[in-house]
Parts: sequence; structure tokens; C-alpha cells
Amino acid sequence: MTEPLYMSSKEEWEQWISEAKFNIFNLKIQQVYIDLPTDSGTVAMSQNQWAAILTGDESYAG
Repeated sequence: MTEPLYMSSKEEWEQWISEAKFNIFNLKIQQVYIDLPTDSGTVAMSQNQWAAILTGDESYAG
């Protein structure tokens, strides 16, 4: 499941990446908006998608 993301400012990002010595693997997970190097979460479902599944009426399925 995914959660709403925090969009950092340019100033925050510049500070974080500098503190991480310009190594993206030294960033904290809360500082990463999209994790492309590891392909994490690319098929995850949002909270709204899970809610739709859990509250859906499947009585028509027999």
C-alpha cells in the first residue's frame, strides 16, 4: 500500500543531498519522493485503491 507523499522544497532537497554526500543511498526514506534506482513501490496500490477493493460489493459474482 502507498501513502500520501511529502513534496520537499528545492532548498530541503539541496540540503539533504549535500548532507548525504551526494549519495542517494544515504538519504532517509522520508526524503525520497520516487525511488527509481531500486524500483520500489512501482506496482503498489494507493490508500484509495485499497479502500475501493475493501468496500466494493462483490455479491454479483455469484
